[in-house]
Amino acid sequence: MIVDIVEIDPMVYKYAREYFGMPEPRHAFLEDGRGVIERADDAAYDYILHDVFTGGSVSKRLFSLEFIREIRRVLKPDGVLTLVGCRDTD
Repeated sequence: MIVDIVEIDPMVYKYAREYFGMPEPRHAFLEDGRGVIERADDAAYDYILHDVFTGGSVSKRLFSLEFIREIRRVLKPDGVLTLVGCRDTD
């Protein structure tokens, strides 16, 4: 399995590698996911897991219709997008 990882927080990436058995990625992008998607080739991915904690510090642009369309552009025709998130309900 070939995996690319996008994570804006280097500590989250570090902990995922050390404690959660995340596989060795082909590429690790420690930056905002939107830039990575905008630079990606068309139909580059079989599967994208869009897992964003929304406790107030995540850019709303990661959930915009335009961004979802960009994700669709980089998915293969039979590719799958999984949206995972949690939000502060207070």
